[in-house]
Amino acid sequence: MNTPKILAVAAFVLFTTAAAWADSFADANAKYQAGDFKAAAAGYRSIIEGGSASVAVHYNLGNTEFRLGHKGKAMAAYLRALELAPRDPDVRWNLHILKSVVQDRIEPAQGGWPEWLSAQAAWVTAREAALAVAASLAALAGFAFLALVFPPVRGALRLPRAAAFLLLLVSGAALYLRLGDEGEPRAVILGREVYARYGPSLKETKAFTLHEGAEGRVLDQTKDWLFLRLSDRNAGWVPRDSCEIV
Repeated sequence: MNTPKILAVAAFVLFTTAAAWADSFADANAKYQAGDFKAAAAGYRSIIEGGSASVAVHYNLGNTEFRLGHKGKAMAAYLRALELAPRDPDVRWNLHILKSVVQDRIEPAQGGWPEWLSAQAAWVTAREAALAVAASLAALAGFAFLALVFPPVRGALRLPRAAAFLLLLVSGAALYLRLGDEGEPRAVILGREVYARYGPSLKETKAFTLHEGAEGRVLDQTKDWLFLRLSDRNAGWVPRDSCEIV
């Protein structure tokens, strides 16, 4: 098959895939508008399982699960939407509303610079931070080239060079923190009431109780258990089947 035919086939596949996604998304939206929330949730999940997840799909799934009274599943869907679009006001607002009605109101521990930096880095995606790092490095390389080829412009390049270096520091820190977050994924409690224990066994002593919608970072895991650290820095082991990893 020659190159034009390959390109034509690829374009056709992309077009039909996009059309099928649009039809499935529109169908799920129609079922949501009709009040058939179970069918709508199934439709959104089918799109996600097909590898066509987007902010809108996760966001709408969150709305649907919230309507069904599934606070844990709604929390997981909103958090996935937030990972894709951390500055989206609708996602942040709905997440705020949901957190205000879950049973566990876990207050973040008071921290210093590390916690503050992590909170700021959460406003960008890892991809955005990586692009900023690449852009700042390219700019610094370009300035160095100009200074080498045209020595008289060195003085004029001081301010833009300082700005590019500052961008490199900030974006590099954001990228490091975002990649660290990906190494410690979130998990959301789905069960109505779940006991966190001091070890990965039902024989271990109960540490505290969590309820549907509570979330934490996964620091360790076994086949059947997850070790979660909450935002207030409490930590414990919970059954894997009681959670959904985001």
